[in-house]
Amino acid sequence: DPHFFQGFCLSVTKLPSRKDEDDMRRAYTTNNGQ
Repeated sequence: DPHFFQGFCLSVTKLPSRKDEDDMRRAYTTNNGQ
């Protein structure tokens, strides 16, 4: 299934930047005052 493969590749490439993703999410919620 192409969709599954695409999602798999995205998840694999996002693994190393897990911390960056958390930081961005934290900054996003902070900017929105949540």
